[in-house]
Amino acid sequence: MKKLLIILFLAVISLSGCSNENETKNSNNEVSNNVTSENTINNNFLTENNTISNSSENNNFIENNTVIERVSTTQETEEEISTFSTKVHDKSPGRKTNVDITTSKIDGYKVGPGETFSFCDIVGKATPEKGYEKAKIFDAEGNLVDGYGGGNCQVSTTIYNAVKDLSGIEILERHPHNNDVPYIEDGLDAAVSYGSEDLKFKNNNDYSIIINVSSTIENVSCSIKKVSQ
Repeated sequence: MKKLLIILFLAVISLSGCSNENETKNSNNEVSNNVTSENTINNNFLTENNTISNSSENNNFIENNTVIERVSTTQETEEEISTFSTKVHDKSPGRKTNVDITTSKIDGYKVGPGETFSFCDIVGKATPEKGYEKAKIFDAEGNLVDGYGGGNCQVSTTIYNAVKDLSGIEILERHPHNNDVPYIEDGLDAAVSYGSEDLKFKNNNDYSIIINVSSTIENVSCSIKKVSQ
């Protein structure tokens, strides 16, 4: 009877040891699996970081798992290639107002490659509704009379002389006055009258030009700038 009890006792101890051993193995396996999963996560994290880093080096960025390429923009540069000024002789307030309005409409105007500049298209008809006042102008017979927009011809003449000798600029339309004007020598003026006489030129270059025009009580000035990339 004692022997039987001893045998049963040893059997229980043996089974208990196996259970503990299995639990230990399972526990070790779980730890091992967890470590493996963690390593996988770390590797994925490193891979993702490397991808982002490489993309950043190539000026790209990742959005919604898609590599988006950054497009670099080249800043334009401006180079002054021509200037011209004419002296103001008629300093009447109405004429000064007209010149200021017209120069403000044209200042900064860009003429791209193959495009045509039209003074009348940009400025339009000089009317009192636009702020223009009466000042001395030449009529069709060359008589000096009062008319809205007096002074505009000095602006067009100044622009004409600034562009006429530039390479790649083709003068399409230019009209002389029917009488002498005091601000430019004979043959270099450019009369404008909406609907009948215009100053037009075409930019045949492979680059744009910018027309800057301004006025003071003493002068009307024009600067032509070449736009490069």
